[in-house]
Amino acid sequence: MRKSLELNYELVLPIAGGARSYWIDYVMGDGATSIVYKAHYYDDGNNFHEVIIKECYPYSARITRQEASLVWEDPQEQTDALEAFQNAHKKLSSIHLQNKLRNSTSAVMEICSANNTLYSVQHLVAGMTYDKDNTKKLEDILETT
Repeated sequence: MRKSLELNYELVLPIAGGARSYWIDYVMGDGATSIVYKAHYYDDGNNFHEVIIKECYPYSARITRQEASLVWEDPQEQTDALEAFQNAHKKLSSIHLQNKLRNSTSAVMEICSANNTLYSVQHLVAGMTYDKDNTKKLEDILETT
């Protein structure tokens, strides 16, 4: 069974020119390849930013967590999982670069290596996804876009 990072945990990830601290607010969900966290950070000007952080932590992999770090039982399983996670990140990034294809809730920022795994960091964009819209007819939803 997977164990998520603790709430309010300070996750330090490398960025260009140094490192950035992110604080875990809560677990948004999990899937076959990752645990997804809602988190926040403060920039150099002390401005607050919300982000989504996906942690490569496959459900089916034989992994244990020691504090924040993941310990993989099988090195090949780790290599395969990290490669697949990185490829998915690249595909998502390429979609975001296309003006006509925009995700309404997040924008890819970077992929970082820490704690013996990978993290995908995405800006949280204000808005509402259509699954939260109470409109009954598809035509009404399309009129709002």
